[in-house]
Amino acid sequence: IGPHVQRAPEHSEQFRRLIQIEKYIYRTTNGNQTQQHSKQQLSLQKVKENKALSKLLVVAKRERVKQEFRMSYERLHQELPHHLPNTVATLMDLFSSSSSSSTTTTVMAPEDVRVYLHHQIQQGKLRIIENDNHSFHTTGDLVSPRAKVAAV
Repeated sequence: IGPHVQRAPEHSEQFRRLIQIEKYIYRTTNGNQTQQHSKQQLSLQKVKENKALSKLLVVAKRERVKQEFRMSYERLHQELPHHLPNTVATLMDLFSSSSSSSTTTTVMAPEDVRVYLHHQIQQGKLRIIENDNHSFHTTGDLVSPRAKVAAV
């Protein structure tokens, strides 16, 4: 299955939106138009004037951001065991969007990584092996960035 099909499976809501966008772009730039409109191009002004297309593009962008976040989350979930034991701060730097080697436009924020690690500790999948203040409450604050975590 190609990357386009993975992002928008056939007959899904995202697939239908992409088809609508493609049809609009085709009609605007190449479709059956009169001679005077044949040189008409899709521009930002046209998108702003067309409320339906604007909304469609906003929804498509939101879906793309969600998909990229899911991909970042999956990467974190799969690669985390290979980087343990380590400090929370190091893991935050390693898996946050600013340090990611992927070409995605959105990346996981360092605090997203910290929250993920906190939940893994609460669920008993990770444990703290060193903590700067020797007190970690699973119902209180998030785990300290200076804490060192390892697999259970």
